[in-house]
Amino acid sequence: MRLLVPTDGSEQALAAARFALRLAKEMPGAQIHLLNVRPRLKGAATTFLDSDTVRQYHEEEGAAALAPAEALLRDSGVAYEARIGRGDPAAVIVAYAEEHGCDMIVMGARGSGMVAALLGSTADAVLSDAKIPVTLVK
Repeated sequence: MRLLVPTDGSEQALAAARFALRLAKEMPGAQIHLLNVRPRLKGAATTFLDSDTVRQYHEEEGAAALAPAEALLRDSGVAYEARIGRGDPAAVIVAYAEEHGCDMIVMGARGSGMVAALLGSTADAVLSDAKIPVTLVK
């Protein structure tokens, strides 16, 4: 079984990773896919920054958001991989699940920080658009 865990580094995202880890430990051969999605930069920022700077920014921010869940999984004995996507979070999550043959999405109901309101709507959009089961963790 492949479990997709989108994460933004928030406590709710970490709770989702903990839940997915418990599920994965009950299923021999289960894999966890951690995914952080960086929204594309808009407006003047892209006018003044070259593409390498933007890419580096996305990689650094994505790695920081993935770090708590990766620390949890690192010594768990459960196979996992971590990726950083770019674009509309809900669309990237759903597309990643389809492209990687994921069987379930486990995600926090809401994120934290400056995109908390977006992540609530991201969860709604993923629930609506995903063709596989979605579990929201509070």
